[in-house]
Amino acid sequence: MVSFFKSYIDDLVANGSLEADHIGHLPIEYESAAGLGFSSKDTPEFEEIYQYLTDKQADVEKVDLENRADEIVKEAEAGDLNALHKLNMMNDDLSRNPVLLGIEVDRMANLIASDVPALNVGSRLLAYRYHHGKHGEPLMTEIPWARRVYEAVIAKVDQWPEPHRYISKETMQGLIRHYERGHDPEDQILPTPEDAKVGAEQADDGAATTA
Repeated sequence: MVSFFKSYIDDLVANGSLEADHIGHLPIEYESAAGLGFSSKDTPEFEEIYQYLTDKQADVEKVDLENRADEIVKEAEAGDLNALHKLNMMNDDLSRNPVLLGIEVDRMANLIASDVPALNVGSRLLAYRYHHGKHGEPLMTEIPWARRVYEAVIAKVDQWPEPHRYISKETMQGLIRHYERGHDPEDQILPTPEDAKVGAEQADDGAATTA
């Protein structure tokens, strides 16, 4: 029975028929065998099938959210940069789940850097998206990705002439630093003062060694 239902669920996934909706609390329905009160929900077979179904639904939901995020990025690439704000909407599944990990870092950096000189849209994306995230939540697994995006954007901005270079960096750094204030260092996009100090010391050591 277990293998049959697993195979059936796999078929639903394969043909795109399995919905990502979460299963709510199931009511207790007793079998009528002489009123013995035996519940099929208490059997290990039911638990295994139920867990398999919910796992597959989670996979479907993950793919669906990642596809929605990619479509939003495509909208922005087509000229509607404000479409990226859809990734910051409160209480939306896109803003609560790590859906951007499949977006190439340079692809996002090129998109953000196209907003010359203020970088408003990209600054808000990186600042607002993780503002309400709590340490250990799935969304915060995007932070290393966000750091790489930020670093790639700054590398592009460093090639810009003044005063665009200064204005853009100040805007991005100021907004991100404001909204990540109080976050665990692991959940911060900008380097902490300690990180900056270590980086400066390493740069000085490297320069001294070269000299």
